[in-house]
Amino acid sequence: MAIAMAGKWQAGNLPPELTSLVGRRAELDVVRTAVRHSRLVTLTGIGGVGKSRVALRAAAELRSEFGGGAWLVGLSALNDGGLVPHAIAGALRLADQTARPMTEVLAEHLSGRELLIVLDSCEHLAGPCGEVVAALLTAVPGLRVLATSRRPLEVAGETLVVIEPLPVPPAGTTALVGDAVTLLAERAADVVPGFDLGSENPEAVVRLCRRLEGIPLAIELAAARLRDLPVSYLADRLDDRFAALDADPGSPHDPPWHRALRTAVGWSHELCEPAERLLWARLSVFAGDFDTEAARRVCADERLPESEIGLLLDALAEDSVLTWLPTGAGERYRMLDTLREYGARRLRDLGEEERFKQRHREHYLSLAIKGAAGWLGPGQLSWYDRMVGEHDNLRAALEVALAAEDATPALELAGVLAFFWYGCGHAKEGRHYLQQALALARRPEPALVQTLWADGLLAASQGDAHGAETRATQIATVAHDLRTTSGDPQSTPGHPPAVPGQVAAASGHSSVVPGQVAAASGHSSVVPGQVSAASGHSSVVPGQASAASRHSPAPPGQPSATTGHPPAASSDSASIPGGPSSTYGGLPPTSGGPPGTSGDAAATSGGLSATPGDWAVNFGGPGALSGGSAATSGGHARAAFEGPAATSGDGAGIYGDAGAPGASTASYSHAGTRGYPVTGGDLAGIYGRAALVPGGFGAYAATCVRALRSAAGVIRGDLARVLAESEPAYRDRWNDEPPTIAGLLALLCRAHALTVAGRLDEAIAVLEDLRTLCDGRGEQLMRSHGDFLRGQAELSSGRLAAAVRYGQAALRTKRRLHDSFGIGLTVDLLALAAGAAGQAGRAARLLGLAQRVWSNHGQAQASVPEWVAARRACETHARAALGDSAYAAAYRTGFDSDVDAGIAYALEPEGEGLPHSGPHL
Repeated sequence: MAIAMAGKWQAGNLPPELTSLVGRRAELDVVRTAVRHSRLVTLTGIGGVGKSRVALRAAAELRSEFGGGAWLVGLSALNDGGLVPHAIAGALRLADQTARPMTEVLAEHLSGRELLIVLDSCEHLAGPCGEVVAALLTAVPGLRVLATSRRPLEVAGETLVVIEPLPVPPAGTTALVGDAVTLLAERAADVVPGFDLGSENPEAVVRLCRRLEGIPLAIELAAARLRDLPVSYLADRLDDRFAALDADPGSPHDPPWHRALRTAVGWSHELCEPAERLLWARLSVFAGDFDTEAARRVCADERLPESEIGLLLDALAEDSVLTWLPTGAGERYRMLDTLREYGARRLRDLGEEERFKQRHREHYLSLAIKGAAGWLGPGQLSWYDRMVGEHDNLRAALEVALAAEDATPALELAGVLAFFWYGCGHAKEGRHYLQQALALARRPEPALVQTLWADGLLAASQGDAHGAETRATQIATVAHDLRTTSGDPQSTPGHPPAVPGQVAAASGHSSVVPGQVAAASGHSSVVPGQVSAASGHSSVVPGQASAASRHSPAPPGQPSATTGHPPAASSDSASIPGGPSSTYGGLPPTSGGPPGTSGDAAATSGGLSATPGDWAVNFGGPGALSGGSAATSGGHARAAFEGPAATSGDGAGIYGDAGAPGASTASYSHAGTRGYPVTGGDLAGIYGRAALVPGGFGAYAATCVRALRSAAGVIRGDLARVLAESEPAYRDRWNDEPPTIAGLLALLCRAHALTVAGRLDEAIAVLEDLRTLCDGRGEQLMRSHGDFLRGQAELSSGRLAAAVRYGQAALRTKRRLHDSFGIGLTVDLLALAAGAAGQAGRAARLLGLAQRVWSNHGQAQASVPEWVAARRACETHARAALGDSAYAAAYRTGFDSDVDAGIAYALEPEGEGLPHSGPHL
């Protein structure tokens, strides 16, 4: 049962008001009354009238009436209606690691709560917004929604409130009265120190406000011009603009704006210098906010030199066309939706829309490549902040890439963002884009390998073992086809593919972070260090193996005593497990298990023949998802990496001819000259140096295949399988190659298997090596997974102080990376350690804190029965030691505290004096 958010802390994310709200008292009274009586209230009105400002002020005034708080969900930068639930979840700070539909996750998360959600700027997504809102209102009785939109959402029970322009002075008067005049005076004083409206020509002031018809955005644009021009001049120019408008009513393609707003924006545009107008148009390709460097790389050319972009941005900010946003990472800018629409229209009129959309895509592709190359390094935290800040622009770039006729741009960008989807908590959204990109694939190319790996990695993180294994099989086939079509003399190994025997009969999804396995039924999540029982896929208490799986798996190189599976060959790390016998099976539906009845991950209908050149799969499309026949696309498969004939226009993409002897840089598809230069060093940082020599990409593909099969083994509790598939990664851990996510994932899976098998010393040795590898690169995320596993191993060994230290080390990183799922699990681990040490009061407080974190996750303890049982046992022991009253007080202290304060408490040095302290970190 969900626990309502406590009243002692102010829930929500409403931003502070940066400028005063003029007037609107009557409208606010109407809105507050409407929200109290109707569960969906939509504020409508013309663009620029101030719908968002009224909604935010009303929500702030209503917030105390909702125990769950008031939450803003901005939708202006979102163009994909399928991501509306993801945007809501992101605003609510809800992190869910399962494969369930996000609307279903939201409904469960919000169940039992009373809260207000503000959906801002819905007009371009009115249909999808209406569907999501209707579903949530049905499922969550305590939910109220306040939306802003130029059109209704068309949901039953919707109450519409029309926001009108501000009152203006009556005709024929020179009295400076009305909210429109007040707004003009206040905004002018903001830009012109000492500005006194009383010293201006009152007739001109009244004429200006009446011409602008009280539209707040139009008035604010006019006020920005008073820095340089007198009111009388502005009023005269507006009269001229209206006369021109009467003579030329405009194009039917013009935005459906109020006439006064259209005039004011066009007039403000006219007052800009030619270079400012050009930049305004080009900046319209950005979504959300952007920095100066991005503006230079996307917008500069011979007409707009890079050296002038910074000054032009400042000028547009002074004119209120852009909003200046100082941040800890530097200056950023944002353009209001109405002004972006105007700029986009101008860009189309100039015939440059497609050109600059592609330049925007190229820039963010190159940024993504740089981020992927630097992710497993000392700049990981900086890259986290940067990529999260660019989320809106990454979405916009992906949408442009997906609209291309060729699959390569979409595969390149969606696939290289694997680190972002996985490391920044966007698994659901990542698969949304990855499967669209895979639906376009018609030929083998290295970008396809990377995209399949990314989707398989996210499938594993969601507990989808069948999806992970299917992608592994497809990677093997694509790599084989690439090798064959390029004439590479290396052959695929002849050993049988090391595919697990049968998919478990369980139909529920297990959400996985390497190392723990979930219950068979239900949607469970897995984190390094816990595994399911051998028969029922029920996760055991952290660090312990179930009775059915306490056997020690066979040593590497020997068949498992319990499963009989032969281990994967380990003689050649470049060999692709599965080889040419593999077929493409497509990804299973998110609502169930594998297609068909056999359960074999490689044996689904509608598969793609591994014969080079005959590509008949729509990887992410309906055919693949349903197991049905996919559309056939003929032609010969091209060698996109190893082949000497590969070019950037022929499927080579970001890989270009980097594999050719002597090559040191790579181009990317349709790149022109924009974006950051992509070097061979960048690609080596993602795929390993071996991938940069002819035929070497197979080594990276092999690592990906084995990592996915290792993760699938973790999910299914097949420990021998995990050890066999992870053996090459363990054997080659000290080679000269930079570590990859795939290689580190395989080591984590290996440590997990050893831990649950009771081979704790071996598990700790693997984790020590992994820590050394990560420390050598300055990597933190995968190290934090390893530290969590290490804490569980130490707890199982009775070394409580060491368990606390490793748990706290993991928690520090997970806090910095906003990994709420990992934070919840790690705080639970620290609570169990405190309980085992007899610190009942601390255990109770940490249990309260963990529950507070889980309340924002979507699935408390990931709904794994054994995790819930472990918590309950800890709760029972702590309550018995403290008494009901003292336990409840300590628990509420943890639950009611601010999360950051609670984490600070969890990180206090409580390990000293505990038994068997173990090594110091």
